[in-house]
Amino acid sequence: MVVSIEAVKKPEGADKAQELAAMEEALKKATEEAHKQRVALTGEESTGVSSIVQSGSLLQNKALQELKNKQELQQKALLKQLADEEKQRENELKQNIELEAKIAQAEKERQNEEVLAKQRAGELQILQAEEAQQKLEAEKREQEFLAAQAVQETKAAAAKKAAAKANLARMKRKHELQRRKAEAQLQMLKVKQQMEAEQAIDNEKISAIKNDEDEVTANLVQKKSEEKEKAATEAKKEAEKKAKAEAETKAKDDADAKAKAAAEKKAAAEKKAAEEKKAAEEKAKAEKEKKAAAEKKAAETKKAAEDK
Repeated sequence: MVVSIEAVKKPEGADKAQELAAMEEALKKATEEAHKQRVALTGEESTGVSSIVQSGSLLQNKALQELKNKQELQQKALLKQLADEEKQRENELKQNIELEAKIAQAEKERQNEEVLAKQRAGELQILQAEEAQQKLEAEKREQEFLAAQAVQETKAAAAKKAAAKANLARMKRKHELQRRKAEAQLQMLKVKQQMEAEQAIDNEKISAIKNDEDEVTANLVQKKSEEKEKAATEAKKEAEKKAKAEAETKAKDDADAKAKAAAEKKAAAEKKAAEEKKAAEEKAKAEKEKKAAAEKKAAETKKAAEDK
């Protein structure tokens, strides 16, 4: 007698209890099939001859035992296969998760690198622009300083030239006054010598007059001598007056030259102080702008770090 046993198909997602239930169902179907075949061969019901029943029972038990053993072996093999497949699936899932995590980490690192590269490029552009601006400002300040220095040197040279010119004019006036004074003194000396000579001549004439000469002639000679002395005195006064006027003019010119030189020196000092103040203000402004740019850059860097 041949009994066909249907292969037990494992339901998808079935647990161990469901698999055993499926196996029992298959065993029940196999038992019914064996019973039908026996009845067909013997033509008897299950209530027939005891020997046949016993023989059928033995065959049935043997077939059931074989089926049970086979099913157990299949179940063990299936369970082992399922366990291996589950383990392999878990390993593959674990590997896939790890690979996805690595890919996500690599993508995140790549994005961070791109962000950092863009940030560095922006910072580099900002630094380059700031350096170019600072260079232009430094060159501008240097040109302004050189121009101011040239103007200052030109003014100083002009002031020195004007002072030298004024000094030369003062020396010329001084020499001219000294020359005029010497001429006046020489003229006065000549007049005095002439007066003394004439006085001596008059004295000699007066002493030479005899007692019997006319008194009128003596009076005329005396009067003439007095007139000469008066003229000499007036000439002396005129020369002194002229010398005094020239001395006053010289003093006034000297005072004007000194005042002009002092005014020019004061103006040059004020100009220099103003230029130095302007340069200091520009320097302070540049340092303030540089500090503000550095603070802005630090804030942007901090913000980028926080965003990261």
